Amino acid sequence: MSRNNHIARQRSDDALKSLARAAALIASRRQPTNPDAREMEVLRSSALLAKQLYTDAAQHAQAALGLARISAIDAKSSAWIGEALVLRARAEAAAGNKAASATAQEALTHLAANLHPAHPLIAQARELAAGRE
Repeated sequence: MSRNNHIARQRSDDALKSLARAAALIASRRQPTNPDAREMEVLRSSALLAKQLYTDAAQHAQAALGLARISAIDAKSSAWIGEALVLRARAEAAAGNKAASATAQEALTHLAANLHPAHPLIAQARELAAGRE
């Protein structure tokens, strides 16, 4: 394993440990909905992607998606929903799942309506939708 891969994995491990502590704090609040929980799932998914644990990353992206849908003002147009869909599409693509393109296309619908056209999430979604990532 190269030094850079080792550092990236170590940082991901450290991030996941911190996120586990954050999850316990969020759960201790006993709130029915909490935007911190969505953000935590997004971060967990990202860390798991970095560790190449694609099934786990997709599961946490799906959890973020569920939380984003619950908290969205408009479930048909939400940047948070789009972000979670991009994460799920990234995990699907990395695992070789052909659903990645459709997931990314769904993300584009949300992102294009809510973010600046030059936003990096839109670029990622376009790449995934085209099957290039």
